[in-house]
Amino acid sequence: TSGSQRRFSQTPQMNNGACKLKHYAAMFLCILLLLGSRRAVLVALAETRSEVSVAATNGTYHEVTYTQMPTLVPKESVPQIGSYSLLDSNGRICLKASMAVEYVVTYGKKTLYYNIHPSSTNATGACRENTSNLLLSFSGGNIEFTFLKKGTISYVSEIRADLQATPDCKRCHSEQFTGELSNGKLFTVKNGLSYKCNSERILQIAENLQIKITKLWIQAFKIINGQFGTVEECLPDYNKRIILLVVGGTVVGILLIVVTAFLIFR
Repeated sequence: TSGSQRRFSQTPQMNNGACKLKHYAAMFLCILLLLGSRRAVLVALAETRSEVSVAATNGTYHEVTYTQMPTLVPKESVPQIGSYSLLDSNGRICLKASMAVEYVVTYGKKTLYYNIHPSSTNATGACRENTSNLLLSFSGGNIEFTFLKKGTISYVSEIRADLQATPDCKRCHSEQFTGELSNGKLFTVKNGLSYKCNSERILQIAENLQIKITKLWIQAFKIINGQFGTVEECLPDYNKRIILLVVGGTVVGILLIVVTAFLIFR
């Protein structure tokens, strides 16, 4: 009887140990689930980032990933370069563009800035025989380029821009800034060639709105194998290159004269 009583008194301890074991097992499972969910979240974030990249480069992708409204800032910064393309009905690239775009807004007596972010920008539009258009859309605004082909040349004939943004100040409300530059002949290039200009180009779209474009590389007609054609350099880039060559040649010439004079009169 005493032996059976001893065995009976050990039974609650065994039950307590089993309960503790189950408790630890449950905690371990919860930790695994949390780690698994964290991994799933990280995978989802990675997939979202890849979708944003597609949106910035594929003209057939229409969904805007980010919805935060633009904020105008008082300090200018270097805008990012975005690469965009459109496809024709056969799935071939018919328009290519690469550029960095900055909005320059006059708000009262202040000059404010907003840079287009390629990761949250969608490229849409259409390619036709003699006209094409490229629309870059982002949350709070867009900019549209109309390309025209006439004879042996092509150019941008119209630029429209729109921005719904909030100035970076207390009690400031969202403002609409809209402008249009029409009947122009911008970025002229021979058909089959691409226009490239690293220099800054400022376009007055409205009285209170300018568009600053840098690192521009575009082609809207006669694209072969999805690649830019032979580059036609813009005049500002050409002038900079020539000036550097002239200055460099002058310096070399002066050095040669000095060395020659030193050797003669040594």
